[in-house]
Amino acid sequence: MDDLERAIIVSFDESGGVDSVLKSQAIGFCLQIKEAPTICRLCVEKLRFCQIFQVQFWCLQTLHEAIRVKYASISSGEKEFIRNSVFSIACCDEESGRVLAGPAFIKNKLAQVIVTLIYFEYPLIWSSVFVDFLAHLSKGGVVIDMFCRVLNALDDELISLDYPRSNEEVAIAAQVKDAMRRQCVPQIVRACYDIVSTYRNSDSEICATVLDTLRRYISWIDIGLIANDVFLPFLFELMLFDGISEQFRGAAAGCVLAVVSKRMDPQSKLSLLKNVQISRVIGLVSDDRDSELASSVASLLTGYAVEVLECSKRLTGETKKTSFELLDDVLPSVFYVMQNCERDNLDTLDKIGREEEGRMMEYRKDFFVLLRNIGRVAPDITQQFIRNSLDAAVTSSGGNIEEVEAALSLLYALGESLSDETIKSGRGLLSDLVPMLLASRFACHSNRVVALVYLDTITRYAKFVQEYTQYIPMLLAAFLDGRGIHHPNINVSRRASYLFMRVVKSLKSNLVPFIETILQSLQDTVAQFTNVDYSSKALSGAEDGSHIFEAIGILIGMEDVPLDRQSGYLSSLLIPLCRQVEELLLNSKILTMEEAPGKIATIQQVIMAINALSKGFSERLVTASRPGIGLMFKRTLDVLLQILVVYPKIEPLRSKVMSFIHRMVDTLGASVFPYLPKALEQLLAEIEPKEMASFLLLLNQIICKFNNLAHDVLEELFPAIAGRIFSIIPREAITSGPGANTEEIREIQELQQTLYTFLYDIATHDLSSVFLSPKSRHYLDQLMQLLLDTACNHKDILVRKACVQIFIRLIKDWCSRPHEEKVPGFQKFMIEGFATNCCLYSVLDRSFEFRDANTLILFGEIVLAQKIMYEKFGDDFLLNFLSKGFMTTHCPQHLVEQYCQKLQGGDIKSLKSSYRSLIENLRHQQNGSLVFR
Repeated sequence: MDDLERAIIVSFDESGGVDSVLKSQAIGFCLQIKEAPTICRLCVEKLRFCQIFQVQFWCLQTLHEAIRVKYASISSGEKEFIRNSVFSIACCDEESGRVLAGPAFIKNKLAQVIVTLIYFEYPLIWSSVFVDFLAHLSKGGVVIDMFCRVLNALDDELISLDYPRSNEEVAIAAQVKDAMRRQCVPQIVRACYDIVSTYRNSDSEICATVLDTLRRYISWIDIGLIANDVFLPFLFELMLFDGISEQFRGAAAGCVLAVVSKRMDPQSKLSLLKNVQISRVIGLVSDDRDSELASSVASLLTGYAVEVLECSKRLTGETKKTSFELLDDVLPSVFYVMQNCERDNLDTLDKIGREEEGRMMEYRKDFFVLLRNIGRVAPDITQQFIRNSLDAAVTSSGGNIEEVEAALSLLYALGESLSDETIKSGRGLLSDLVPMLLASRFACHSNRVVALVYLDTITRYAKFVQEYTQYIPMLLAAFLDGRGIHHPNINVSRRASYLFMRVVKSLKSNLVPFIETILQSLQDTVAQFTNVDYSSKALSGAEDGSHIFEAIGILIGMEDVPLDRQSGYLSSLLIPLCRQVEELLLNSKILTMEEAPGKIATIQQVIMAINALSKGFSERLVTASRPGIGLMFKRTLDVLLQILVVYPKIEPLRSKVMSFIHRMVDTLGASVFPYLPKALEQLLAEIEPKEMASFLLLLNQIICKFNNLAHDVLEELFPAIAGRIFSIIPREAITSGPGANTEEIREIQELQQTLYTFLYDIATHDLSSVFLSPKSRHYLDQLMQLLLDTACNHKDILVRKACVQIFIRLIKDWCSRPHEEKVPGFQKFMIEGFATNCCLYSVLDRSFEFRDANTLILFGEIVLAQKIMYEKFGDDFLLNFLSKGFMTTHCPQHLVEQYCQKLQGGDIKSLKSSYRSLIENLRHQQNGSLVFR
C-alpha cells in the first residue's frame, strides 16, 4: 500500500478513530495529488491493480471531476487513453482489474464517468460507444448489469425530464437521442429482448434490471419496437408466469405502463390501447393485494384507465364510444384497486401511524384524481360502485377497518368532483347514498381514521340536507353522538366541533327548530371546555375545540331566534363563563406556584369560548335591533378587561384579551369606545416588543372602522407608541445574509411592516393631526426621516409605495393652500429631502426595475408627488429640484425643459411617460457626480 492509498483510506474514515490533524493532512495530500498532470493515468493504473474500494471510488471520482471540469484542456491523446481505459474496465477485459466485482456504488461511479464522456464525445468523437458495448454483452450478467447502469446514468444525468436541465443540456440530450435513434436503439431493444429470453429461467434479477432500464427509454424511442406482435405479448407472458420473481414480473408491467403512457395523437393511442388487451392481467391485482406484483399491475391498470379517459376527452363519434368500451372493461379492476389500498397501524397517534397515514394519502392521490375524472365521464357506473362499496362496509359484521375507511374515502373523493348544485339536488344515486351514509354506524367507528373520514364525508355532502331537510335530525345525530363531538378520541371530537361549525354556517335558519336539542346535547362539551384537564390537552393547529362555541353563537345569534329565547340562551352561556373568570381573578393572590398555570390556562379557554361565541352576533343585531344583547357583551368585556389589571404581564392572557377587543370592535361598533382608552392604555403599559405588532393591528382596525372618531384615542396613545417603537426599531437598515434570519430580526421586520400600515392608515383616514399634538411633535423629525429612508431604500416596493402615498397625503393635509405652511420646516424637508432623494436618486438606482409591475405603480406615485409639490410649493420646489437634482446629474437641457413643460401642464400620464424617458436617458449616460449602482 503506497502513500496515496493510505491517504485515501484515512480521508474517507468515518469511524472517528483517526486523529483529526492526520485526516486533514491526508485530505490535503489527496487534493495535491489531484493537481498532478498525470493524475488520469495514475487513476487508471490504480483501478486496474488496486482492490481497495475507497481507492477505486476516489480514482473514479477524480476521473469524473477531471473530465467534467477540465475536458477542454485535456490533450486528445489523453482523452483517448481515458476513453479506452474506462470502457475496457466496464467491459470486463482481461487487463481491466476487478472493478465490476465491487459494490454498487463503485459501478455507479464508473457509469457516471462513461456518461460524462458521452456528454462531450457522442456522437462526433466516440460514435461507437453503444454498438461497442453491445458486442460485449455476451460475456454475461456482469457486463449486462454495467451496460444497464450506463443507460440508467445517461437517463438520470442527461435525458430524463424529471430533473431541471440547462438549455445546453437539453440541446445535448436531443443530439444524443437523435443519434441513438439513427444508430443503435433497435439493436439495444433487440439485445434486451434476447437477454430476457435467455436468462428468464436462470437469472430473474438481471432480467428485471434490463426491463427497468428499457422502461426508461420507451417514452422517446419508436414505439413500434415494443408495441409489436413479438415484444408486447412477451411482456404479458412474463407478467402472467408465476414461475419467476415478482420483481421480474413487475418490471414487465412497468414496461407495458410505459407503452400505454407514450405520448401520441388520440386516434393512434386508442388503437394502441385496444391492442394491449389489458384484460389479460386484470386478475393479478386480486391474487395478493399486498404483493409487489399486485402494486405494479395496479399502477398499470390505473395508468391505462387514465390514458383511455384522456382519449375519450379528445375523440368523438364511434371512436369515443370505443374508448368508453375500453373503460368499461378496466373500471371494475380500477375500482377494486382503489378499494383495497392497504392501510395498517392508523389508529394511534404515534409517529409510525402518522407516517403511514401520510404515505397512504400520498399514494391514493392519483387514484382519487382518476376517480373524480371517471365520475365526470361515467357518473352512474361510479356512483353504483361506491354504493356497493358502502353497502358492503355497512353490512360487514366484523367491521373491517380498511374496507370501511376505503368506502368512505371513495365517497368523499367522488364528492370533490361534484358541484354543489349536483349534491344539493341529489342526482343519480346520491338520494340513496347520502341517507345511507348519515344512518351508518360502523362497528369500527371508534377507530380514529374511520371516524375522521366519516365526519369529513358527511360534511362534504351536507348541502344535500339543505334541500332535503327531513334528514337534518340524522345529520345532527351524526355530529352530536359518539360518532362526532362525543367521540372518545379528542382529535376526532375537536375535528367534529370544527366541521359542525361549518355545517351550522351552511344550514343556519334550517336549524332554528333544533336549537334546544343541540344545546342540551352540547351541555357537557361546553362545560368541559373550560375544565383545567381539558385545557391542558393542547393540540396543534386551529382545531382547539372552541369552534363548538362559534357554532352555538351562529345558531343563537340569528334574528330568526325570538329575543326572549336568544337572551336566555346567551345569558346561560355568558354568565357562568364570566363568573368563572371573576372567581379565578379573586383567588389570584392566594394561588400557589403549582396552581397558577392551570388557572391561567382556564382563563385563556374562557376568553376563547366567549370570543368564538360572539362571532355569531352581528353589529346590527347587538346595537340596533336588540341592544339588550349588546349590553350582555359589554358586561362581559368589563369582566375580561379586569384580567389586564390582575395579570398585566402574562403574555398569553394579554394576547387573548387583545383578540377579544378585536372581536368587540366588530361586534359592538361605536358603542365600544368608552372601553377603549383604558383597555389600550393597560395593553400598552406592559407591552413587550414582540406584542407591539399585534397592538398596532388592533389600532389599524379601530382606525379603519371608525375613521376620525378614533382621533382622541390615538392622540393620547401615539407619543407612547412612537417612543416604544423607536426604541425597538434599529436606526440602521437590517442587513441580509448569515445571521440575519433570527426570530428577533423577524419580529422587528414584522413590526416595521405593521408600523408602515399603521402610519398609512392614520394619514389616509384624516388623522394626520395626531402627529402634530404637543406630545407627538417630539417624534416628528424621527418619523419623517424613517418614512423618507423607507420610501427610498426599502426592499419591499409596496412598502415604499405606501410611504410615498403617506407623504402625498401629508402635503395635502399640511399645505392645504399654496405657500401656506402649517408645519414649520415640512416644506423645506419635502423640497430638499424627499424630492431629490426619493423622486430622483432612488429612481435612478438600477435596482429600480421598470419591468416590474409594482415598481411601475410606485413610479406613478412618485410622479404624482412631484405634481402635487409643484401645485403646493410652486417655483420653490421646481427651482430646487432643477438645481440640486438635475444639475448634479448633468441632465441635458432639452430634457429639463421638456420636464418643466409636462409638470406645468395638466396631463399626469404625459408627465409620467416623459419622466420615465428622462430617467432612462440619464441611466444610459451614467454621467455627472452621482454614483449609479
